[in-house]
Parts: sequence; C-alpha cells; structure tokens
Amino acid sequence: MRIQPHLAHSSRLGPRIVIAPYEDEMIRGPHSDTPYYVLGPDTTGAAESLTVLADDALGHIAATGPDALVAAHAAVICLTGRCRPDQTLHSFAITRLPATVFTDHTGDAAVLGRDLVHEATHN
Repeated sequence: MRIQPHLAHSSRLGPRIVIAPYEDEMIRGPHSDTPYYVLGPDTTGAAESLTVLADDALGHIAATGPDALVAAHAAVICLTGRCRPDQTLHSFAITRLPATVFTDHTGDAAVLGRDLVHEATHN
C-alpha cells in the first residue's frame, strides 16, 4: 500500500495514517455490510490528540510483541468514534481495503492497541 505523503505520520511502527472521519463521511453501500471510508485528496489527518492516542497504542503493541503483524496490516487507522468504557466498541476490517483498520476507541491506548491487533489479524 502506498502511504499518501500528506497524511503520513511517523509512528513507532513506521509510517501510519490516522484519520477520524465524521459519521456522515463514511460510505454505506452495496460493496460492504459495514460503513467504510476511502482516502482521497481532501482527506485530512486526525486531530493531534487522536494521533498521539494511536501512537501510544502502537507503543503498547510494540512492548507486547505483535508489532510486526500490526506494522504490516494496520497502515491506516480509521477512528470511527469515541465510546465510554461501558459501551460496546465496534471494530472491523474490510478485505477491499487491505491494511486498514476501523475502530471506535475509549481514549485508552491499551484498549485501542488490543483492537488494532485484533483487526490486523483479519487483514
């Protein structure tokens, strides 16, 4: 996958794209049972606080071992919304968008790291 230079973020696991599109920017259609987002020339990166959260999650991953898996299979991290810790988190990967992980987050880097590992295994 070619990382778009204007979105590339240097992380602990190499270049990543971290985005956080609004719900109305997610595509719902016949190609997928779940909503998805496709990077385009107008795509902007996530807010700095979310990029830091993702990098901290990658730090947890690097410290526990599955960093090669996540480095290869989670190049694009699409944060789909924030949930309270007592709410159900939704995360998914779509075969048509390899190396892309879609996930809600709680603001806790360890929880986000867990979900990134889980979804990277699907990719």
